[in-house]
Amino acid sequence: MSAKLRILALVHEHLVPPEALPDGVDPVAAEWRTEWDVVSTLRALGHEVQPLGVHDDLGDIRRMFQDWKPHIAFNLLEAFNDVTIFDQNVVSHLELLKLPYTGCNPRGLLLARDKSLSKKLLAYHHLIVPRFAVFPRGRRIHRPKGLEFPLIVKSLVHEASLGISQASIVDSDEKLRERVAFSAVAVTIEPGSASAGNDGSGGGWTLGDALDDALGVLRALAGATLVALAVLVPAGLLAAAAWPAYRLWLRRRRERALEM
Repeated sequence: MSAKLRILALVHEHLVPPEALPDGVDPVAAEWRTEWDVVSTLRALGHEVQPLGVHDDLGDIRRMFQDWKPHIAFNLLEAFNDVTIFDQNVVSHLELLKLPYTGCNPRGLLLARDKSLSKKLLAYHHLIVPRFAVFPRGRRIHRPKGLEFPLIVKSLVHEASLGISQASIVDSDEKLRERVAFSAVAVTIEPGSASAGNDGSGGGWTLGDALDDALGVLRALAGATLVALAVLVPAGLLAAAAWPAYRLWLRRRRERALEM
């Protein structure tokens, strides 16, 4: 058998497993069954395991690292402070501590959490993905041309089908707007479009999408330029009109100085 390790099991604060099973408790039905299975299995293999409940304080991890000096962290966290996209920050903290850990690195978590970004990366590498559109909350909902019904509306960053129900399948622009308004940030994905490929007529992020993005940037720059001109041009005209008067004032001032 390999050397015994000190393993720090990072779990959610409300999912810390008991040291021993209470009488009559079935671990299969317990909310902390995954945490129990991991900790008990590692201990059965002869390792020393210390579960640590984490919610919103990275200091708990640092103090345990300094006091107990674990060899590795077994990371079971899926969020930090109830924010799923903050899980990458916990792993970044482990890297700053130079503590080895299980699971994905921060960059991988960042890319995987964003469904839109991950699909663009897959499409760039010529992998077939469904067509999609992202609708940030509070902005006008405009369904792109070629994104046909039915559509599935889901969260941009949540996983495990969180927030998905029968109402997530929409077949009209009205229902699309209603469902997007229900979600914080949503991605619409066209079911069954993956077979269309990434040739510009089917799945994923295509050259046409890139051109649309580029045009959007150019429009934004043009708008900013017009705003700047609207401010600078009147100011320039005022300065040009005032310049002769300023020169006349300077000349008269010199003349008065010479007369003295």
